[in-house]
Amino acid sequence: MGGSESKKAEVVKYETLFTSGEKEELKRVFDSISCSCNGSAVKTAFGLKCLQDYVGNRLSEKITTRLHQEMCSVLGTDEKHSIVTMEMFCASMALLLKGTAEEQSAIIHHLATENRESVTAQEMYEFVSDIIHYIEDAMKSTIAAKNWHLVTTAESNNRFARYLLRDLFWRDRKQKPNLSDEASSFDLPEKSYTEEDIDVWLSSRPYFSQVLTVVFRYALKFQQDQIEEGASSASIDSTAIYQEAAVFPVCQDVNFMWSKLNSILDIPSVLFLNHHLPQKLKSEWRLLFSTRLHGESFATFFQDISDKGPNIIIVKDTDGHVFGGFASETWLSQANFYGNSSCFLFSLSPFMDVYMSTGSNANYMYVNQKQQTLPNGLGMGGQFNYFGLWLDANFGTGHSKAEPKCRTYDSPQLSKESNFKIDVLEVWRVGPPPPKPDEEEEGRPSILDADPEATAILELIGKERKSEGLRDKDPTADIPEVKDLPPM
Repeated sequence: MGGSESKKAEVVKYETLFTSGEKEELKRVFDSISCSCNGSAVKTAFGLKCLQDYVGNRLSEKITTRLHQEMCSVLGTDEKHSIVTMEMFCASMALLLKGTAEEQSAIIHHLATENRESVTAQEMYEFVSDIIHYIEDAMKSTIAAKNWHLVTTAESNNRFARYLLRDLFWRDRKQKPNLSDEASSFDLPEKSYTEEDIDVWLSSRPYFSQVLTVVFRYALKFQQDQIEEGASSASIDSTAIYQEAAVFPVCQDVNFMWSKLNSILDIPSVLFLNHHLPQKLKSEWRLLFSTRLHGESFATFFQDISDKGPNIIIVKDTDGHVFGGFASETWLSQANFYGNSSCFLFSLSPFMDVYMSTGSNANYMYVNQKQQTLPNGLGMGGQFNYFGLWLDANFGTGHSKAEPKCRTYDSPQLSKESNFKIDVLEVWRVGPPPPKPDEEEEGRPSILDADPEATAILELIGKERKSEGLRDKDPTADIPEVKDLPPM
């Protein structure tokens, strides 16, 4: 009796994690899996063959088999099962799609290996690489609907997998491996990892949980039919299980250019960069400049990016390294550093990594032109003539200097050679466009708005409102901007 009551309590606990709309979707998917094997009308349970037939090539056979094993044992009974009931399916989906980091860590461990004690580095790498491999298919319709047309290679997927796993494989090392030469330098450690190790890793890479759930929602076709049939968003539960639309930004105003653009970006790169942006800037991107579309002129480059809001600069040098920086403020020519600690530098190839502000100084952003006494060009981090990332006003060259790290961002040398030549340069505005000056004016109050009684008296005695149309000065206009200062 005790075991039966415990199992019933577990089922109730998992069911409470889903909304009524999600429960209907779970039932629909369960019925579809149950009926997928030889057209059977039985909807009370399904076996491995039914799950394999239903999932098809949306997951590897190895992961599908282990998923079925996990479903069979999810309620923790001593009995060995070969079929999955609705209760087992609901419980496993609760853990996989809505579980805590600890619960998801156990699922990841069981999907990556058949050894219940520990998982090897090789097994974890293969599992994470498999999941990343399926992300493109999982998001294909979403990405197309958001106007992106990106080419993704197996090597790009592998770089993303390597980035995600670095904190697991080298958590205990003071010095992580140097990946700046070639991707092949990523040697897997001869170690094994427990569920607790994976739990700690997942806390440092929570983004992988999001990627994981996107892939499994796709593989099990949660609301996929409705999406493909063009169902309105209002007809889909806002807390529904199928939510990958929130992962990828909308690409604004570039869909007609894609045939000419041939962007440096690919799906893992956009996922990686968008994840590190401030939340308010993740919803949309817009191309501001590309050498492949707009030519190679610093004047054109600066004109196209200045006063356009926060943006991402991406450089591909002639040695094939891809890197850049996120500017949290709009680019405006001035003779000093500015910006804030939200800025960062990054590398996309031959390895992925991000380098956040260290707080050592406030040399986040710099751009200047047509002045002989100061460097002319655009830079991020470091100091004059020794930037973490520098694009020279004599367009086509730049430098990335760090011995051994850039103090502003703790970044290494991003380019293969410290002085590099630009092969391709792109700049993408991120987030909504900055407000236009007339829109800012519309929000300012009239002088008489603050005293409606005075306005009414003027109207009663027939006096003209001389101040009509005049707006109060912005009350914050005279407050000087406070910038981060370098340490004393």
